[in-house]
Amino acid sequence: MDILATYLSTLAEDRCIPLGSAEAEQELGAKIQKGQMAQERLNGAGVLPAPVQAKLEHCVAQGRAARNELVERNMRLGVWVARKYSWTQCPQEDLIQAANMGLIVAAQRFQPQKGYRFTSYAFSYLRRYVSEEATTFAHPMRIPSEVHRKMRDVRCAIETLTAQGVVPTPQVIAHHTGMHVKSVNICLPLLGMCPSRSLNESYGNNPEMETTLIEMIPSPHASQIATYDTEESLTVAMIMADVPEPEASILGLWAQSHTTDAIGELFGVTGETIRTRRDKGLQMLREGTTTIAADLWLTCPHPSTQQRTPALM
Repeated sequence: MDILATYLSTLAEDRCIPLGSAEAEQELGAKIQKGQMAQERLNGAGVLPAPVQAKLEHCVAQGRAARNELVERNMRLGVWVARKYSWTQCPQEDLIQAANMGLIVAAQRFQPQKGYRFTSYAFSYLRRYVSEEATTFAHPMRIPSEVHRKMRDVRCAIETLTAQGVVPTPQVIAHHTGMHVKSVNICLPLLGMCPSRSLNESYGNNPEMETTLIEMIPSPHASQIATYDTEESLTVAMIMADVPEPEASILGLWAQSHTTDAIGELFGVTGETIRTRRDKGLQMLREGTTTIAADLWLTCPHPSTQQRTPALM
């Protein structure tokens, strides 16, 4: 039997359960707060007399029961909010689960003495938890919500600076958002907003040498292949080959000497998963381009490869 259908039919059968009046919510909220204070006293105090400990444990049990009742009375609201995000293609079960998590957190933080209804208080938690779940599912690899917020700030900063006629360099974006330049450089590949590189762009720090990226590609008949900068060679190769996400972002970060474990922490996955994705991107470079630039990058010794994955090739 479909679990989601069973869950929804159970909620439909429980329509007789009222949401509760404002006075009932105030009473449940007071029990929750009393139970939380009792739990804090139990955790912080040492050995208590048996009657006192029994009374505190009873308050904790009452607080948990009040929290569960408050959550169960508002589960239909969670389903209603979750259905608003059905267009995200995220499984409905995950959205409803996120909504229930938001209800639990809202019930634990509910402050009845302020006089507002629980539905009004919990709505912001429902939207935040459900939207974070939908945003996480939309990305090819699950990225922590904190990284998503940084990506959103970087995107908004780029749009604002562009509208003002300012070139959105990583340093300018970092100053505008208050973030570190390193964090901005990590977010840009994830947003697909890495600065594009032209094959006619000058290469090198010597202004007297007018060398372009396209001149880095040696003749197929050349007897020797020179060793070029790894990151620049990767840029040329990825211009020639259409590498999709997230392999392109992983290769870009890896070429900047980020370890696979560090990249895995950013994406919220293990380093082994990142190594698998990286090898897949390298295979795409091998099969998707016949340029000497790609072959050069794939065959030249990579400093991080020599230290971490000597048998990669």
